[in-house]
Amino acid sequence: MKARKPLLDRPATEVALVLARKGLDRWSKAHKRLGQADAPDALHAFRVALRRLRSTLRAFRPQLEPLVPRRTRRRLRRLARATGRSRNLQVQREWVLAQLDALSPEERTGAKWLSARLAARQQEADEQLASRVANDFGRIRRKLRRCFKAAKSPPAGEGSRSSMTARVVVRDTVRQWTQELNQRLRAIRTAADWDDAHGARINVKRARYLLKPFEAELRAAGETLEQLTALQDVLGALQDARVLADELRAGLEEIGAERARKLCDELLPWSAGAQATSRTSLAAGHPGLVALAHRLGAEYEATFARLRGEWLEQRAAVLLFQLHQLAGDRNRRPKRRSRVLGPRPARQRRVRHSR
Repeated sequence: MKARKPLLDRPATEVALVLARKGLDRWSKAHKRLGQADAPDALHAFRVALRRLRSTLRAFRPQLEPLVPRRTRRRLRRLARATGRSRNLQVQREWVLAQLDALSPEERTGAKWLSARLAARQQEADEQLASRVANDFGRIRRKLRRCFKAAKSPPAGEGSRSSMTARVVVRDTVRQWTQELNQRLRAIRTAADWDDAHGARINVKRARYLLKPFEAELRAAGETLEQLTALQDVLGALQDARVLADELRAGLEEIGAERARKLCDELLPWSAGAQATSRTSLAAGHPGLVALAHRLGAEYEATFARLRGEWLEQRAAVLLFQLHQLAGDRNRRPKRRSRVLGPRPARQRRVRHSR
């Protein structure tokens, strides 16, 4: 029996279909676990499976774009956004609850208020997600299955796009995404550069999902995947903190608005606004939100310091070199100091003094 060629040596369209079908099956299995009481990580698994499927469609766009209608791609994107919102709120609430033991009784009042606020928003997001999944998942799955089942790998013709192997697609895609990752990392200078940090995280995830199916065929891919995962964890912690900071800011602004309303009621008790004011006081929550903001800020600064000292100044250069090697750029060499922090300062000439 003749052995099958490695995936990288097969036609790119054939490999794209193989990976897309597997990704769709993985996503369908994750969908069955949604809503199960004994599967608390079901949403995360569903979201990851969806990201991997979309990553395959993106990496092999020239091969798969003619097969997948634009409307189906839009529905996939909308579903991915819905899962992201629900998951973010879940992570934020878990972080707030984890801080309770370290807070004073006075501060816990605000933390519990924020937790309840996040829980209400998460419930709303989960309901919207359930509605989105009920409306879109079935039709997306049926459409993709028909597209992937009817598609066939075109006959290879010398010099045509159909003769391109998966190795060429992976090489070119890794090269492009590595350049984008390098640009993103070079743009990170301070803790306020979270747009570039978030963009770098997206590049890292895409590279991971692209390389994973070919791990056994690409030498040293396993080590590179471990490095990508480690960097993604650090960048992900920054992103989670930034999104939670928006929630804390909104809570503090709401308390500040209540204080302004109370002041107006004291100064202008005869006004129509004062007569219509009948709200539950939020002032008791202020110390707790301030304490959470301090703790979150400390975590963010510590995580950024780790990103800067451990990655931007050291490991990023090695990771980028590994990615260039996987892309076939054999002439590149790792540098002791990553360029993401700018050029090395000029060396001063030694001045010889005459005796």
